Amino acid sequence: MILPPFIKAGLPLCALYLLWGAVAFGSLEDPSADGSKELSKVVFRTNIRPRSDFTASGFAEATFFPPYNEYPANFGIPFKHEVVARYGAAADVTVEHVPSGLFAGLHLFMPMGDTKPQTAYNYSASPIFLEVRPTLGYRVAPRLDLRLTYNKDFDLGKFASRNEVTPWLALSMRGSTDKPADLWNAAALSGYVETYFFAPGFEYPATPGASPAGYPILNFSRAQIVNARYALELSLRLQLKPKWLDRVFGFADPECFFGDSTLAARARFGGQPLTVSMQYGVGLQLTPNLEFRFYHAEFDTLGGAPAGLLKAFGNGLSLRYVW
Repeated sequence: MILPPFIKAGLPLCALYLLWGAVAFGSLEDPSADGSKELSKVVFRTNIRPRSDFTASGFAEATFFPPYNEYPANFGIPFKHEVVARYGAAADVTVEHVPSGLFAGLHLFMPMGDTKPQTAYNYSASPIFLEVRPTLGYRVAPRLDLRLTYNKDFDLGKFASRNEVTPWLALSMRGSTDKPADLWNAAALSGYVETYFFAPGFEYPATPGASPAGYPILNFSRAQIVNARYALELSLRLQLKPKWLDRVFGFADPECFFGDSTLAARARFGGQPLTVSMQYGVGLQLTPNLEFRFYHAEFDTLGGAPAGLLKAFGNGLSLRYVW
């Protein structure tokens, strides 16, 4: 029988292909053959997992506030009644649907303690309040997203300032780095900048210190509270690169508040500077997911806050697990 020329040309390739198949399947039948497991993965592609359309990220953190540096969970109250926090517990999780760019997040923070400044220092861990902050967002671009965030604090038994720390609702735009920027091979800088607009009736309580009803007025009254219509937040992380220092990092999280809204006249849209919240410190990466942090926090006026504003400061030690 005379074979067509194109079949004759293909016979060597067919022979090589059949020989490779025989060797491959022969090796799979013999579990002792060298490379059988790797070859089985190639033939049957068992090492390929279905890719999920969802990603999850976040952290859990436990904080200790040393004596004389307690977290100010209540404001404008005589020391013998003012409960401040010795500990803090926080959790933050974000789940994103990658194909659509939609994501949802939840931030929780609970200060705990029963210390009264200059009156009764102790290490009690009584819950004071629970801060709940859900977020819905849309990733407009790889480094830009739009967010809608609501925040409310729930009294757990020792939150005397619950009526002064009002709920807030904000529309914000966040721009972030997609990867750390190299600084002359000495450090890597990453972070984000975020601008906020707080909805009328849900302004940010940016001037803490008002005395709650039923207590003597120490600094200023509830009627003098000025809340924020706008905010500008910056979050930075500087990771060192030199050997033996590459586990050390610094961080800074300043946030400035602007507005002229009061509890009696909320529909105001002025942008006068009110207050600034600053948190900064250093950290050590104990493992790829576990961080030890020391931070200093301050809260001060920018000029538009009422006289007698609580100018708070404090220090904290924390362990943060990141995923």
